[in-house]
Amino acid sequence: MGLLAAPAGAAPPAKCKTIAECSKALSADPNNPVMHLWMGDAYYNDKLTMFAGNEYKLAADQGNIQAAAYYADLLKNNQTFLGTFQEAEKYASIAANGGNTLAMFMLGDLHYYTAYGMVNDSVAASWYARALLQPPDKDVPADSRTITAKNMGDIYMNSASGMRNYTTAAAYLQMAVIGGDVWSMSELGSLYTNSQYGMLNYQKGNPLLQQAANGGDGWAMYNLGLSYCWGRGLAQNTAQAQTLWNNARAKGRETNDDKLVSWANNNLSYIGQCGSSGNNGSAFTPTPPPNVNYQYDRGVQARDSINQQTYGHQ
Repeated sequence: MGLLAAPAGAAPPAKCKTIAECSKALSADPNNPVMHLWMGDAYYNDKLTMFAGNEYKLAADQGNIQAAAYYADLLKNNQTFLGTFQEAEKYASIAANGGNTLAMFMLGDLHYYTAYGMVNDSVAASWYARALLQPPDKDVPADSRTITAKNMGDIYMNSASGMRNYTTAAAYLQMAVIGGDVWSMSELGSLYTNSQYGMLNYQKGNPLLQQAANGGDGWAMYNLGLSYCWGRGLAQNTAQAQTLWNNARAKGRETNDDKLVSWANNNLSYIGQCGSSGNNGSAFTPTPPPNVNYQYDRGVQARDSINQQTYGHQ
């Protein structure tokens, strides 16, 4: 009798772990999706991901939610040659709608990162929000919550699809800051130190920028330089501003961030005006081009690389 049809109270067989053990168990119960799931796990643990994918798909097509999530995970990370990102979305949707937490995180990723070819900030935010409400899951590493909170902060801070909400962005970025994410420290610091966001609070923002700058974030160096240049929330210090903009320019060159290099260069060319009463305290407006606001505007974080995190098979 198959495992799923076992009578109430019957003890299930012990999970097989090796390919040999699972092959034997599967041959005795070939129509049991749980056996195909375990066979997939055995192949996966031996790094035979194509064979693992075949078994997970067989189990998923027989209604096993966990197998659907694992198959989608392999497709998402391109670890099999059996399908596409669209197929990953299909199986992740099956698993997520069945309550699988891993699949909820994956669906958020699939609709957030551009390299998957299906960016939709509204859908990504919906699945990410559901995922963050779930209890801890053995298949989801702890840092996945930090990454997801960062992505949510980016969506609500920078989305081009009408979802900008800086208060909501700040809440998610704070979650990611608690998780130690340097990018989120820089973004949240910028929210609190740039007037364009309507959330000015230098006492909160400057320490965040300092943390992020210490962590190597070039835009945090750039923004903290503005605070020192104009004495916003801390003592005016032109030398410190110059040091920070020099460091920001070097970081921009290191990371091929031409915008950061250009903006840091521009501010360094006006370094003698730091602290003067004739400027409104924003970054220096360069010429040409005229009428350009050179205040902070990194835009969306880089979404063009695929999130290769394989959540886990345990």
